[in-house]
Amino acid sequence: MTYEVLVRACVIRYHQGQNPDESRLKYMISDEKAREFLWIEELVNALSVCEKNRDQYPELRDFMPEIVKVQNGFLP
Repeated sequence: MTYEVLVRACVIRYHQGQNPDESRLKYMISDEKAREFLWIEELVNALSVCEKNRDQYPELRDFMPEIVKVQNGFLP
């Protein structure tokens, strides 16, 4: 499940970079939430932090502790 939400969040980030149409992006996020990927928006936002700090996070694996923090924020 974690890998799948990560892939979906990366797709949304890609679309943000290619065509930052806010209404389309909001639709994509709400569509993923409807599919039970409830923390997709927070993950998309976290990925933008990763992209802006490539010197600190040269690879996605370096950013995984931050992704885990976002995910853990949604645990009961």
